[in-house]
Amino acid sequence: RQPFTAESLALTTQDGVTIPALFINNHSNRVVVLGTSCLQDGLSKMRCFAARLIRAGYDIMMFDYRWHAEDLDITLWSSLLHPIEQLVEIEKNEVAAVIQYLKNHNPNYTDIIGLGQCYSCYTFASAQVHAQKNGVSCFTKLIFDSPWFILTPYN
Repeated sequence: RQPFTAESLALTTQDGVTIPALFINNHSNRVVVLGTSCLQDGLSKMRCFAARLIRAGYDIMMFDYRWHAEDLDITLWSSLLHPIEQLVEIEKNEVAAVIQYLKNHNPNYTDIIGLGQCYSCYTFASAQVHAQKNGVSCFTKLIFDSPWFILTPYN
């Protein structure tokens, strides 16, 4: 088996925003998408998930959202300036850009799995519902690592 490679990407969304992403090519027909945030707890958890998934043979895509940044103050201010409904609506574009990249990179993926942690649970579910309303699908499977997600409606 070939060793995995990692590639830093700058993906452009449908509305022209560039988001940072990291693609780990483990030469697999299965990929897990991890939505992250600049908050250290989220990054640490996603790195832990990624390490385990690489050992299990998955390709990995990690990305950050447009309103997040390396500076916590920027993240907090953007959240105050933009209501959560607006953030989720436009952040569907980030998910769409990631999925489009993956489908172009490997049209033979048998699984595109979204592993959402905290905020990404809501965004991934919302993007999936939106895509399905348009007759397509973002993910073949969704896994949510967040207790508050079950309390949150999405449509």
